[in-house]
Amino acid sequence: MKKFLITLLTVFSMFSLPAQMNTDSLKKVLASAKTDSATLHTYLNTADDLESDNEEAQLLIGDWVAAQAQKNKYPYLEASAYYSIGRANLEKGNHAAATEFMSKAQAIAHENNYYKIEINSLGALANMYKQNHQYTKAIAYQQKALEASKKNNYKKGLALAYYNLGAIVHDSSDAKPRNNDAVIAYMQQAINNAQSARDTILELQFCSVIAGMYSEVNKYDSAFLYFKKAGELIKETGTEEYFATHYLFLGLNYASTKNYKEAINDFEKGISYAKKFHKPIMEYNYYTALADAYDSLRDYKNAYLYKTKYVTLHDSLLDKEKFEMATTIENKYQQVKKDNEILKLNRDKEIAAVKRKQLIAFLFASLAGLAILAILSFLLLKNIKARKKAYAQLQEKSIQIQEQALELSKQAKLIAQFQSQMNPHFVFNALHNIQGLVMSKENEKATSQIQSLAQLMRKTFANAEKDDIPLREEISYLQKYIDFEMNSFDKQLHFEVKVGDQAEDAMIPPMMIQPFVENAIKHARLKTVQNPYIKVLIEIENNLLQISVKDNGVGIRKEETRLDNLSHSMSVIKSRIELLFQEKNKPVNENLFSIKTVPDIDTGTLVRFYLPLNYSC
Repeated sequence: MKKFLITLLTVFSMFSLPAQMNTDSLKKVLASAKTDSATLHTYLNTADDLESDNEEAQLLIGDWVAAQAQKNKYPYLEASAYYSIGRANLEKGNHAAATEFMSKAQAIAHENNYYKIEINSLGALANMYKQNHQYTKAIAYQQKALEASKKNNYKKGLALAYYNLGAIVHDSSDAKPRNNDAVIAYMQQAINNAQSARDTILELQFCSVIAGMYSEVNKYDSAFLYFKKAGELIKETGTEEYFATHYLFLGLNYASTKNYKEAINDFEKGISYAKKFHKPIMEYNYYTALADAYDSLRDYKNAYLYKTKYVTLHDSLLDKEKFEMATTIENKYQQVKKDNEILKLNRDKEIAAVKRKQLIAFLFASLAGLAILAILSFLLLKNIKARKKAYAQLQEKSIQIQEQALELSKQAKLIAQFQSQMNPHFVFNALHNIQGLVMSKENEKATSQIQSLAQLMRKTFANAEKDDIPLREEISYLQKYIDFEMNSFDKQLHFEVKVGDQAEDAMIPPMMIQPFVENAIKHARLKTVQNPYIKVLIEIENNLLQISVKDNGVGIRKEETRLDNLSHSMSVIKSRIELLFQEKNKPVNENLFSIKTVPDIDTGTLVRFYLPLNYSC
């Protein structure tokens, strides 16, 4: 649906029809569109993805989604629509409209406890007032976002709220003595909450900022501590691009303490990253900093060397800018010259035409009138034909969508059949474990296991008929399953699930992750390795839900099985994945499911697969 609507708007823009035609056609599409929550969610995402020159279409879709959500009592979608419209107006500088829609989104979200939308709306209003230098209002709205985050124990919201409060206090004191202690205190709170939220990217950014603030007030030891922490986080997260700026500020901090050799060492490291990630402006700044550092050491040879590189790069960037400007001026000059030549030629023709017009004025006027009438008739017929063609295309697409809906219904039933195959497999293994405890006369342990199994069975049956469940329920189910298996495990097993912020509210088909965790426990021989672990990572990648399951067991041995000869449960899940993508009308390829084991990776087995991204309403 989303892809179809974007294509439809693109097709309309190619017709040489009045601009109003696009809006009229879009209104017809919306008038006949379904108003269920999934369709409204798709249209809202489509509006967010439109280019800025489609502002009228963005607002039309946003208003329609908000109206339909209100009519059908979908408060979450209504709040989301108002937030989307407010954000679009904010990006275009329409602050009055942005305030109106953000306030509506915040009110609905507050009433229904959609705390993330409420916090995001309050934060957006705070940033808008900050941009307008209305710092008192900015602080008031950011304090509301802070209180809402505290109330809902939303750690990431708390981290961002403290950071933004620090930034507002910092900017508001530009014209008067700055309360640096208050700013730093806010930033430290931001870091603490980013750590609690396990958001290492936010923690990295906040550490870099607070390091710069300590350097600004000459507290260099504290600055070094946070610079060191930021460097560790860059390595931990693999975001090497941050090194392009990290080493510049770290080196400047060393230079401020007159430790020029350390500063030069960091500047040299930073240049390599600035070149690697094609950041000529940062490279330019490094050359300037190196020239100053060598000059302070009275090493005038190297100071001159880097000053020369700085000037060369500066001239290179300037020459490129001048060349582009000169090309533009030359093109304009040639166009003016051509226009003048045409004007002169037209004037000569007009002088000669005056004499002819005096003889054939009446005849020419009659012919001109007939010609104009013919042209107007032709354009009118062409316009009517084009409108009919566009409407026919809309009708054809509507029929195609109905046919796809029937096909998706069949696929959904097939997915349910596959899903039902998962539960007996798990139950068989669980009963086998309990049988072993009974035969070993570990009756107390067996009783505990039976109770745990009953809980798992109850949850399994509850989810069996559902197409999708919230991701947090799937994670809760996994934890119960791990607790069940640990009763028969003779050593401590570390089990960890990490979920990216954007994936927290995602929906997922039940029993998608458990078979891989079970395979790791049953077949990875984790009891034979030190510090065994199973780690699950869930995040968003290219608008898909990526799920990775990694263990540090012995891996899949080639003499026991082949990588392409998957177990029954894995084959079933691979089939489910393909059907889910077909249901969403998305391309299916071999990269949607992969398994890696030693020697391709250092230890254990890594299973990675993708699911269509789906959110609850």
